[in-house]
Parts: sequence; C-alpha cells; structure tokens
Amino acid sequence: MLNNTFKRKKEFLERQLERLNKEREEFTKKRRYYLSVALALLFLAFIVYVGFLKIFLQREVGIFLALVIIFYSVILFSKAIQYYPQDIEQKIFEIQNEIDLLSIDDTSLEERAEKLFRLHQLELKKYYDQTLNHSRLIFIVGIVSIFAGFVFIGVAFYLIFRAPLNGFSEKVLVGVLGSIGAVLSNFVAVIFVKMYSETIKSLTEFHNRLVITHYLHFGNFLVAKIKDSKLREETISKLAENIVHNWR
Repeated sequence: MLNNTFKRKKEFLERQLERLNKEREEFTKKRRYYLSVALALLFLAFIVYVGFLKIFLQREVGIFLALVIIFYSVILFSKAIQYYPQDIEQKIFEIQNEIDLLSIDDTSLEERAEKLFRLHQLELKKYYDQTLNHSRLIFIVGIVSIFAGFVFIGVAFYLIFRAPLNGFSEKVLVGVLGSIGAVLSNFVAVIFVKMYSETIKSLTEFHNRLVITHYLHFGNFLVAKIKDSKLREETISKLAENIVHNWR
C-alpha cells in the first residue's frame, strides 16, 4: 500500500516536472527573442551612425540617434533578464530533489543518510550557481544603465557647446532630449541596483537557512555511522536538544 502511494506521488511529480519544463522552454524562447531584438538594435545604431556620418555628413545627429537606439536596446536587455525563469527553475529543482528522495531504496540507515547528505550538497551547488548568475546579470545591467545616463549627458553638452547647431531652439531641443535620455537610463539603473540589493538581502537570508539544513543533514550522516543503537538514540536526542536551543 505504501509503495503504491510512493509510486503515484512519483508519477504526479514527473507530470509536474514535464509541465514546468515546457514553461521553461517558453520563457527561454521569449528571452532569446528580446536578446535578438536588442542585438539587432545595437547593429541598427551602428548603421545609423555610419549613415549619418558618411551619407548626410551629420556626425552629431548620428551619435545622438545611435545613443537613443542603444537606450532602447538596454531596455530590451532588461526585459530579457526579466524573462529569466528563476521561479520555474527553483520549482523544477525542488521536484527533481523530491523525485530523487522517493527513488532512494530502503537500504541501511547509514547509506540513506549519506545519500541525503550528498543530495543536499548538490542542492547547495545548484542554488549557488543559479543565484550568482542571476544577481550578476542584474548588477551588470544596472552599471551599464548608469554609464548610458552619463553618456547621454556628455553627448548633450557636446552638441550644445561644441557642435555647429543652427539657432537657440535646436540647442534647447538637444538639451531636453539629452536630459530625458539621461533621466530614463538612470531611472532604469536605479531600479536594477535596487533589485540587486534586495536580491542580495534575500539570498543571504535564504543561504543561512540552507546552511542550517546542511548542518542537519551532516549531523544525521554522522549519527548514522554509530553502530550502537542505544548510543545512536542518545546522540540524536542531544542533537535535537541543541537544535531547539539554538533556534530559540
């Protein structure tokens, strides 16, 4: 009866895993779409700059238009990061671990404890890899957005004071557009830097929980190596007391 329950639960988890894998594929397709469009915009910015420089002989206008296109490319890069399926990856990770636990045979206590310990070590490694990659992307986009804001400001000052613009109204227009571009890019930068700090804060808290769980699995692994059943029960009792005392 118990084996049938485990079997049904494992089949249910496998169906859930298949559904989540399909959702991850959809997220990956959207992410690739935004990345491809962003790269295409970067190429378009280069073409626009070269076109205005060589054909129309208007270098300053080409620079400004290229920067505007690059700014929209940065926004699309941020959308690509938004479609990083972190929650889905975490759910897939948890279901895979639960399937692995259900697949553990009823072997000796020591072997089962060792499998649980090694499984949790893999959990920690996968968690570190996923979170470090995600936080690195957020940080890079924030820094690039800040740099883009300063570039907008610098180009706007150059066009106002150094470029041969015809009339005061053109200088005002360039200054306003440059200011808007700088404000928008720095606004995106502030959002991503805030996301990065909040991510680091939540990751630190969750990391501490994972480390505590890792200690529990390691303690269970060490206790399972004790052959004397009476001594093992006493050790488990002391371990439980220490856990309760430290978590108060």
